[in-house]
Amino acid sequence: MFFNDIGKEISAKIKSRNEDIVRDIRLIHLNAVKSTRTEVQYFKKYFPDFEKHVNSLRIPGISFSCRTKEIHGRPIVSYLGVRCELGDYFIVVKYKDKETVIGRKMIICQHKRSHTTRWSINPRQLALLKDWPTFTFGKIASGYNTFTINPTRPEFGCYVLINNPNTSSFYLSNLYGNAFEIDLIQNGGYIRVADGRKFYYDSQDAINLLLTWEIGEPIVGNSDLEKFTSALYRYLDWEEDPPDEFADFEEKMDEGGFWGIEITVSVGEDSNRED
Repeated sequence: MFFNDIGKEISAKIKSRNEDIVRDIRLIHLNAVKSTRTEVQYFKKYFPDFEKHVNSLRIPGISFSCRTKEIHGRPIVSYLGVRCELGDYFIVVKYKDKETVIGRKMIICQHKRSHTTRWSINPRQLALLKDWPTFTFGKIASGYNTFTINPTRPEFGCYVLINNPNTSSFYLSNLYGNAFEIDLIQNGGYIRVADGRKFYYDSQDAINLLLTWEIGEPIVGNSDLEKFTSALYRYLDWEEDPPDEFADFEEKMDEGGFWGIEITVSVGEDSNRED
């Protein structure tokens, strides 16, 4: 879905460099997998390197800007009397025509790392990322901030599954599936390495497809998704938040936490040019 012809132009220009872009971010991913063992270590390696790489991208007529941020806490949402973690990170891709934002798309991702033959899937979180029941996140003057999101795209809630970092198989270190696929493939709360071939995309392909506007949930003005995105930005302190807005909706962690990734892709006279 494109918001206008400028969006189509941006996507086409990025697609002209798809091979290079996917190759390079795969290398960043593989380096992070091979040099770390835990999810937290992976994020601390991958996201700063990814941000640096995106900010260095050069396509004639297009400029890229990326920012990432980690917060030392897990965002907890509540639905139907159940509290669960939202995910490990979200990615927003924003298209701009010079200084005018023409559209935004978003995915929310749960990252699972295993050194065995299977990954554990939390059923409460899976139900959230698949069905998106009405949930609360944050406090407001009259009580709690409640959201009813009705995604049009299944990949709005998704998973990345990473296996043993010593594996010689890139594929098994980089599985990607939306929550519906995860729900179909999981058995008894687990997904087994042997089921890996049932996944179509790898996670770096998925990021590229978000960049080119082929996947991702559109953030439409005045929607619950736009309001929820703003709440996540406040949670990360990318936007100013009221005192203690998320005090009841955060699980503190000694190390690591939740990440936000925002990529802005612009077309116009001030865009970066090839050196």
